[in-house]
Amino acid sequence: MLNNIRYKIFILILIIVTAFIFSGLAINQSAARQAADNFVAPHEPGQVLIKLKNSEKIYDLKLGDQALEDFIQTNQKNKSIDYLEPNYIYHATIEPNDGFYTQQIYLSAISAPQAWNYTTGYTPGSKNVIIAIIDSGVDINHPDLAYNVWQNSGEIKDNHLDDDGNGYVDDYNGWDFILNNSDPRPKFDGDYSFLGINHGSIVAGVAAAQGNNNQGIAGVSWHAKIMPLRVLRGDGSGNTLDVARAIDYAREKGAQIINLSFVGEGRSATLEDAIARAYQAGILVVAAAGNEVTIGLDMTTNPRYPVCHDGGLGNNWVIGVASVDNNNQLASFSNYGSCVDLIAPGIGVFSTLYKNDSLPKYNREYGGYWSGTSVSAPQVAGTAALVKALKPELSLLELRDLLLNYTDNIDHKNWLYAGKMGHGKLNAYKVLAAANSAVSAAEVKIDKIILGPGQKGGPHIRVYSEGKFSSQFFAFEETKRAGANVASFDFNHDGQEEIIIGANGSEEPWVKIFDLRGNLKSKFLAFDSSMKKGIRLAVGDIDNDKQAEIIAVAQTGFEPMVKIFSESGSLIKEFYAVNKFFTGGLNVAVGDINGDSYAEIVIATGAGTSGLIKIFNYTAQAISQFIPYDPNYTRGLTVALGDITGNGQKEIIIAPATGASPQVRTFDWQGRAISQFFAYNEKFFGGVNVASGDINGDGLDEIITGAGPGGGPHVRVFNASGSVISQFFAYSEKFSGGVYVASGK
Repeated sequence: MLNNIRYKIFILILIIVTAFIFSGLAINQSAARQAADNFVAPHEPGQVLIKLKNSEKIYDLKLGDQALEDFIQTNQKNKSIDYLEPNYIYHATIEPNDGFYTQQIYLSAISAPQAWNYTTGYTPGSKNVIIAIIDSGVDINHPDLAYNVWQNSGEIKDNHLDDDGNGYVDDYNGWDFILNNSDPRPKFDGDYSFLGINHGSIVAGVAAAQGNNNQGIAGVSWHAKIMPLRVLRGDGSGNTLDVARAIDYAREKGAQIINLSFVGEGRSATLEDAIARAYQAGILVVAAAGNEVTIGLDMTTNPRYPVCHDGGLGNNWVIGVASVDNNNQLASFSNYGSCVDLIAPGIGVFSTLYKNDSLPKYNREYGGYWSGTSVSAPQVAGTAALVKALKPELSLLELRDLLLNYTDNIDHKNWLYAGKMGHGKLNAYKVLAAANSAVSAAEVKIDKIILGPGQKGGPHIRVYSEGKFSSQFFAFEETKRAGANVASFDFNHDGQEEIIIGANGSEEPWVKIFDLRGNLKSKFLAFDSSMKKGIRLAVGDIDNDKQAEIIAVAQTGFEPMVKIFSESGSLIKEFYAVNKFFTGGLNVAVGDINGDSYAEIVIATGAGTSGLIKIFNYTAQAISQFIPYDPNYTRGLTVALGDITGNGQKEIIIAPATGASPQVRTFDWQGRAISQFFAYNEKFFGGVNVASGDINGDGLDEIITGAGPGGGPHVRVFNASGSVISQFFAYSEKFSGGVYVASGK
C-alpha cells in the first residue's frame, strides 16, 4: 500500500514538473539522458533512481509490482527526466587481516583483492582445489600453510603401511622423491643454501597461504590445498626422473593444478611424456620462464624446460610465466619469447619461510623480498585455483583460455619485447569476473539440480551441479519461513536456465524469475494477493511459438484454476483442471509427452480426491487422464516429466504428496506403467517431490526426488530402473520441512 502511495505521489510530481517545462520555464527540451541498461549488474530489487531536469534531488522510487526494466525503458525518453537508473549495489574490496598483508604489493598488482569478491578459494559443499607444489619441499607445519596442506584420504598417517596401494608408504601429506620417504619438508643435505631450503615454502605461500587468519600473509587462494612433492635438493637442484615421478604422482592423487618453479636447459622425453599425461588428464601445468644472472633470454631461439614442453603442433601443455617489475616492465632477469603465456609481478615478493629453530639463520616464519619467475608462476597457479573453486565444472581448456584471454595489455611499456610476453599481465579480477559469467561445456551438457526448502524453511534457493554445491541465494526476505517452490527454463536461450520461484504457504502468490546467481530479473502476482496458500509452477512452450509460458496453480485450499502467463507476467489463459469446487490443490508439469512438438500441461490433483493425472493440450482441451495409484489413496500427488527411456518423448513421473509409502511410478502419456521403485524407506510417509533432468550427461533424463515434510532434506537421483546414482542433503540434516526439486542447465 505504501509503495502504491509513493508511486502515485511521484507520478503527480512528474505531471506538475512536466507542466512547468511546457510553459517555458525550462530551456532544455531534449529527451532524458539514456538510462543505464545493465540490468544484470547487482542492484536493489524494485528500486529506480530518478533525477528531474529542474531539480538536484534524486528520487528513490519503489516500483511495487512493475518490473524495473520495463519502467526504465518506458520512461527514459520522458522530456522532464534528466536520467533514471537502477540503484546499483557496490561491494567493499576484500582485504584480509593477515599481519604482513601490506608487504604483499604483488597481490594488488594482479587485482587479487577485487577477485576475492567472487571467491577466496572455498566453496561450501565442494572439495577444495589441489595445487601440487613440485619443488624443494614445503614446511607442512608452518602456521600459515599447515591448515591448507593436502591430506591423502586413502592413507592412514604413520601406520607404516601403503594403505592406498599406490607404492608410497605413509604418503599422508605428500612425498620426498629424492630420499624416497613420506616427509615432504626441505632437507639440510649437501651444499644447501638459504634460498634452496626456503624455495618450496616461498612458492607455496604465494599460491595458497591461508588467508584472513589474523597472522602472516595471504595466498592468492586462501583455501586451496597444497600437495608438497620434494624434487629439489637443499641447493635448489634436481633431476628429470624425480620431477616426472612427482608429476605422475600429482596426477594420480587428484591435483588439478601443478606448479613448476624451476628451469633447465635439456629437453627431456621423460619429462615431456609426464607433462603430456597430466595435460590429457585435465591438469593445468604452470611453469616459471626462468631467470638469468644479467639479461633474460629469448626462449624462441634458446628454449628452457619444462616451460617449453608445450607439445608442439599448436598445443599448449604448459602455461609459461615471465616476470615484470613494479613499473610493469619486463624484469631484466626474466626470460621471454614463444614459451611465455603470461607475465606476473616478480620483484620484491614477501612470503612464508621454512622455520628451524636449531639453525639461527632459519628462525623466521616469514621474509622477503624475493625476485624471480619462481614467485610469478604461483600467482597464476593461485588464480587458477580461485577459478576452479568458483566454477569447478570448467574444463582445462576453458580454464586456460580464461587465464590467457582476460589480462592487462602492457605492450606500450615493453615495445622492445612486442609479441614475446605472451597474452599479457595476469589480472585475477578480470579472470574471475569472466569465469563468473562463463558457461562451461559441462554446464551446457549436464543439468543442474535446483532446490527450495519446504515448510518452515527460509526462502534459501540452492543450485547443485554434479552433486556439488554451485550457488545459492534468497528468493524472498531471509526472515520468511514459508519455503519456496522451484522451476526452471532458459527464457533468453543463452544456454543457462533461469530459476522461477513460486511463493509457498502463507505468502502472497508471487512468481519471481532469477538467473542462476540469484539476480532478480522480473516478478508478478499469479493470483490475487489475498490468496496465500502457495503456488506450484511449471514452464514450457505450450503453443510452439518459441516463447515459453509459465503455468501456475494453487498448492492447496483454493479453486483448481490453471493460469497461463507470458514471461513478463501477462495472463494468457486460465481454465479449471477439475470441478471448480475442488479445493485440495494441484501440482503441474509441462513437456511434450506425445511427440506432437507441443508441450502438454500435466496436472496432478492434491488431497481430497483419488489421485488423478489429467493431461491438457495448449487449447486447454483434456486429451488423457488416469489414476496412477489405488483409487482409495486421496492425499495428493506430485508430478514431473522427463525422457528417462531415451525415446524422444517425456515420460510422466509421479509420487505421493504425503500419507503413503514413497513409491515413485513412471507412465507414458496414455497411462501405461513403465517402472516403479521406492525413493526412500518404505515406512516414510512424508511424501516425495519429483523432478527430472540429465544430471550425469549420458543423454537420458534421471529422476530427482526430494523428501517431503518429516524427513531430512534428502535429495536422491535415480536412473529409469530405480537405481540410485547419487544423493546428498540439500540443507542441514536437522531440517525436516521437506525439499522442493527442479532441474535445468
